[in-house]
This record gives sequence, C-alpha cells and structure tokens, in this order.
Amino acid sequence: MAYGSGQNPVTSQLAEQMNLVSENDYIKINITLSEQFDSQALLATASLMKKDERRAYVIEVLKDFSVLSQKGIIADLNNMQKSNTVKDIKALWIANVITCKATPDAINELANRTDINNIDYDERRVMIDPKENNDAFYVEGIPGGKEITWN
Repeated sequence: MAYGSGQNPVTSQLAEQMNLVSENDYIKINITLSEQFDSQALLATASLMKKDERRAYVIEVLKDFSVLSQKGIIADLNNMQKSNTVKDIKALWIANVITCKATPDAINELANRTDINNIDYDERRVMIDPKENNDAFYVEGIPGGKEITWN
C-alpha cells in the first residue's frame, strides 16, 4: 500500500519512510498538535514578573496547556500501545509535541484526527561523527574577525 497520497498531516518524509517498512515495523514520529500556545501573550504577561517567577509561570502555563490539549491523543496512543501498534510515548510540553514509535497503520489512524497539525518522521541524525578526530573540526580564527568562539 502506498502512503502519503493526499494525507494532510503526514509529511512527505514520513510517507516515504512508511513505504519502506513492513506493516509491523515501528517508525519514530513526532506529532505536532494543531493547538499551540500564544507565545506573544505569554511573553507579555511574563515580562512583568521577576526572573524566578517568570520561569515558574511559563513552565506551569505551558505544562497545563499541553496536558489539556494532548489529553485525547495521549488516551488514544495509550490504547494503541495496548494493541502493540504504538510504543515509547513521550509528551513534550514546551512545544506541544508528542513523540513515539508507531506502525504505519497507527500513523494512518492518527492522520484522521483533526487536532493534529502534522506527523513527521523523527530521523536520527549524527551531527559530528564520534569516531572522527575532534581536531578535524577545529578552524583557526581570523585575527580581527567577528566569529563567535565556542565554549
């Protein structure tokens, strides 16, 4: 079966990955919810607070928001987990995203929800090969240059 033909929330990268695996294979995905917190309103309210109060307030508001908006999807994912079509569910409150591993059928079922903005393939990326010599990544600075020195 070919996936991704007109399925709105499934990204083309995920659709491609779904076509490469069997129906029982798990794919690591990120589910971004349609409902996102108004960060400008949050900043406006928090800007009047002291630093410690602001941090606590932002964390509390974002966590409460994500718990409420993710409630239905988390319940469905937990049910899917019982049928072994989803596993490793993690709710990420700061961006209102849920990450998990799901089979193609579970992804298609999630794609029918109206509260999901997109479902994307969470590919593993190696930014720096740990086997390489770290000196290979060192670049000599330019005297008088405006580069930002790491660390």
